[in-house]
Amino acid sequence: MKKTLLPLLLCLFLLLSACGKKPTAESADTPAPSEQSPEAKKDFITAEPDTYEWPAAAKEKEFQFNEETGTIEKYFGNDKVVVIPDKINSVPVLAIESAFDQNNTVTHVKVPEGVIRIDRAFYFCTRLTHVSLPESLAYIGAFTFFSNESLEKLVIPKTVVFIGSHAFDFCNSLSKITFLGETPCIDGKVMEGLDKNEIQILVADEEQEKISEALGRACIAKGAVNLVDRVPTDSDFDFDAASGTIKAYKGNMTAVSLPSEIGGKAVTAIGEGAFATEFGKSRLFRIDIPGSVKSIGEKSFKGNTLLSVVNFSEGLESIEKEAFIYTGICKFSLPKTVKNLGESAFSGIPAEDIEIPEGVAVLPENLFNSSKVVNLTIPASVTEIKDGALANCSSLDYLVFGGKALPQMTLATFYVKPEYAKTSPLPISDIDIAWDASREEAKAATQTFLDFEFKADSFYVWRSNRPDVASFPTADDKLSFDSTSKLVTAFEGKSTEMTMYYNFTDSNGQKQNIVGLSDNVFAGSNISKFYVPHSDKFTTIGNGAFSGSKLSYIDLFDSVENIGAAAFKDCTELKDIVIPASVAQIGSDAFAGCTKLESVKFLGAEVNIGAGAFSSCPALKQLVLPERTTVEGALTDNPAIIKVADAATDEEVAYLRQTMALPWYLTKLRVSDEASFVTMSEKASPEADFEFNAEKGMVMKYTGDDETVVIPKEIGGIKVVSLGDYLFASHDRNAKKVIIPETVTAIGNFAFSQTMIIESIICYGPIEEVGNAAFENCKNLSEIKFVNGIKALGDRCFSFCENLKSFDLGEHLEEIPQGAFQRCGFSGALSVDVPIIGGRAFAQNAAVTELHLGSRIEKVDVGAFQGMSALTKVYVTDANPAIFENFTSKFDKNPKLKIILPAEAADAEVQAISIMLTALGLPADEMVSRG
Repeated sequence: MKKTLLPLLLCLFLLLSACGKKPTAESADTPAPSEQSPEAKKDFITAEPDTYEWPAAAKEKEFQFNEETGTIEKYFGNDKVVVIPDKINSVPVLAIESAFDQNNTVTHVKVPEGVIRIDRAFYFCTRLTHVSLPESLAYIGAFTFFSNESLEKLVIPKTVVFIGSHAFDFCNSLSKITFLGETPCIDGKVMEGLDKNEIQILVADEEQEKISEALGRACIAKGAVNLVDRVPTDSDFDFDAASGTIKAYKGNMTAVSLPSEIGGKAVTAIGEGAFATEFGKSRLFRIDIPGSVKSIGEKSFKGNTLLSVVNFSEGLESIEKEAFIYTGICKFSLPKTVKNLGESAFSGIPAEDIEIPEGVAVLPENLFNSSKVVNLTIPASVTEIKDGALANCSSLDYLVFGGKALPQMTLATFYVKPEYAKTSPLPISDIDIAWDASREEAKAATQTFLDFEFKADSFYVWRSNRPDVASFPTADDKLSFDSTSKLVTAFEGKSTEMTMYYNFTDSNGQKQNIVGLSDNVFAGSNISKFYVPHSDKFTTIGNGAFSGSKLSYIDLFDSVENIGAAAFKDCTELKDIVIPASVAQIGSDAFAGCTKLESVKFLGAEVNIGAGAFSSCPALKQLVLPERTTVEGALTDNPAIIKVADAATDEEVAYLRQTMALPWYLTKLRVSDEASFVTMSEKASPEADFEFNAEKGMVMKYTGDDETVVIPKEIGGIKVVSLGDYLFASHDRNAKKVIIPETVTAIGNFAFSQTMIIESIICYGPIEEVGNAAFENCKNLSEIKFVNGIKALGDRCFSFCENLKSFDLGEHLEEIPQGAFQRCGFSGALSVDVPIIGGRAFAQNAAVTELHLGSRIEKVDVGAFQGMSALTKVYVTDANPAIFENFTSKFDKNPKLKIILPAEAADAEVQAISIMLTALGLPADEMVSRG
């Protein structure tokens, strides 16, 4: 990630640059422009007329002239006002190079029509005040007007397609510059040292945004753009209509927009060497290639060292070997349709920012060898970068790989000779891989470059920022930083979304990595979306950092290790949070009061979480804790949402239950376990049908007439927590089914006693205790289900429920008390598995034929199974002799009873039971057997 380090007070333009905004590549997707007519548009941008009275042209002998290239190389005269002749020795003047270099005499210069290039021509001409540029001019080279301290105004003709770096630097008197045409390719910084408030930059309406961006300065729109006719005639081409190939260009235009058809036939290819020329004789500065062209042949533009602007179009598929080798392309954008690039296709070009389109699979040999590329973006589709592709790229600083893993490369990809890795190392300092790559993948990429002999302290492999992140803070945002802690300490501004900077510049001018947010930085702010930068250095979210803010989304990178206490407390718009694997500590109350929080996802394990971290989060339906989690107390006021990763050990689960003081009914904590707590989904009966004690949260009486009664979870906004004594007692209305919500934890004495109509009771409440005789003598009760378990039953709670055939009490009940199920309607097989079975608990269940005693049973009191006259078999899961004490008092009417012990019961256990039964006068040998 290219990380421009920003001072505290940063202008808007530099801030946008820090956001990674790359120069906008030009496009030729639209048809080539043609010369406009006054009838089509009238309000063209214009410049003030040149009213200066120019003298006759200077004498030809005052110039050093290269007739072979048409270039003026030196001016020997002493005149203050110089009109350059358009011909010397009858040879047209085409270019002016360093002719006036450091000339402190000349004040006025007129460049004649026909000149297409000026290059460093007026370097350090400190007294030059006026220059007239011709309509033929296409190229203004680097440093051309550098430090022209007296130059006041300049008009850039519509034909100019390129302006080199530092062209207007330190022209301190320049008050106005007018661009008459389209945005030229502006190579880097061209106006250093100029006061932004003292210079007017006039541009065409359509070009305002692009020129402003290219110059990094505000521009004034002053009319329609003056377009240039760049379309040659058909006769300017040697064209093979059969193959659709341009074989040669015979014209002399400085900027060419290729037609999509010649003679009615589609142009589909540019042939080998079609625009090639001898080095030093290039006069082509711009080429627009239409979408009809599918391939550009070998050496098509070789020798065009001044070809600065190439506009490709969607539709192009292949660029062959050496197609643009050593051309002067400064900026270009390859279409998405390109799939093939040939060897050395862009070797030696000066373009600094290059992006390979998705779909290209191989970067061939010497593709960018000796180029001046600084920033190179390589998509995930590239699987191999061949030898020499990036060799001798002495400016290459920033590599962006779209994939999580690097393409196949070797040391020879970067160095023609292995020893160059030590003697001439490439200056690569920043390497990005995919934003969603893992830490391990970043480490693997780092190791690859170490293997290529890049020094560990000279580069860093970053993971890109997400493609959809917010921008960096704006110029109106004020951030404060602490140089010691390297934390962001304060924020003032109106931004609602932001990605935090990677770093800052301290008071000593030193660049410091930002490691996190200090306490309360964004507390109460309007920040709604926040993105942690993918810097690997950002580790800390301080206490209360976003508390009470309008935060609705935060992207935590896996560099974050600590989330402070109350960091996100009362962020009532926050809906979901992903905790990266790097987080080791979450402070107390970190997410407390996040009332809309619905989802919390942990990507790692081994995290310590403070008490109350997720309290008062009513929308959170499940909280899955990773393995090796440690806690400092209860995490939430709704423990039913707690789950534990399947990978957690039994010891870890037990620790969490104990430390968080989870209620007795929450035992199945693993994600794969069936839900251990089920909530009532049925619609509640009208609140008006109940008498309610709001102070106690207790329903006192039901007064309605419905057949199905669903007790509300709340009445008048108060939670229902218990059912009072005699709630339905002797109720003789219509109620046949009663559903009790999960909020209820207690059922009072005689609550349903003597209710003759009720047939079914479904209780979702985790019942701490059912009162004495709560359901006694409910003659029609056939179904009773405690969905979330029951902890304790009162005496005689279901006695004389003659129609009750089965019961589901859950796994938490420790004792079935005295007379609990006396004289119920059980028949056939009856299974019981509770540690303590009280006296007469199942007495008088005369239709039971088989009794299955579970492994949890420890004690059976007197008369527990008395009166089971049809009982013939007792199956015992655990051969515990203690449960056979006072046997006759438990089974008093079963002379042929058989007791079946487990098949694996030990001889000693069988013998102990037999001895006990024999001592009681029972025929042990006939009664006891193994199953």
